[in-house]
Amino acid sequence: MGKRRCSVVAALATIMVVMVELAPLTVAKSGRSMLTNGLGMTPPMGWNSWNHFGCNIDEKIIRETADALVSTGLSKLGYEYVNIDDCWAEISRDDKQVLFAIESLALVNHIDGSLSVPVQYVGEGSARTINPEFVKYKQEDSALCSWLLSSIGSSILPSLVNCKNALDIWEKIWAAHLSGYRIAVVLLNRGPVRYSTTALWDDIGLDPKTVVEARDLWEHKTLTTHFVGNLTATLAPHSCKLYVLKPIA
Repeated sequence: MGKRRCSVVAALATIMVVMVELAPLTVAKSGRSMLTNGLGMTPPMGWNSWNHFGCNIDEKIIRETADALVSTGLSKLGYEYVNIDDCWAEISRDDKQVLFAIESLALVNHIDGSLSVPVQYVGEGSARTINPEFVKYKQEDSALCSWLLSSIGSSILPSLVNCKNALDIWEKIWAAHLSGYRIAVVLLNRGPVRYSTTALWDDIGLDPKTVVEARDLWEHKTLTTHFVGNLTATLAPHSCKLYVLKPIA
């Protein structure tokens, strides 16, 4: 248990150090897509316990996890989402346990502003079907995103570039200027399949002819290849890549 706690603390410390490093310090004059309007100051941020709690999810765990996001200071840094995996591979569920969890999550949502999403499936065995409320949620979510992108335009949404319509909603790019003319770039794949995402220099505020050196912060290494005009990465489902781009020519 001691080692596990140390690992969690170390992970939290690493996350906070990275986010401090990525805080936009300066905005270069060449940043054509970077508006200083307060939008997109951070990428989507949250905490995922994965299978830490196994199949023993209850009201207490949900409350404590949401409280931890606040007590550790992560919420002040912009962390909004709490993802708790409840034995996802199991076919059947404990109806009472799930109901208690949903009621608890709804209560926490009212108390501290956490975001809640309806469960995707209901029922067991052959009666198992998708939750109508989840379908409604996804439709409303997609409609809102599509409206924002088509009505306002990607130039007004610096945290969502390369998203031209609802078909592109799963391909997202976040970028912000750092000190020393560097640019932090996050490539996100929110979809269910592997996907290649490209950050164009023109979209993130770089001259298309600029040669950059890219450091992969997840891999803790500087890539040997230099990039001109764009950077492309193939992402696993529901994953992201984080780079710091440094102009060298």
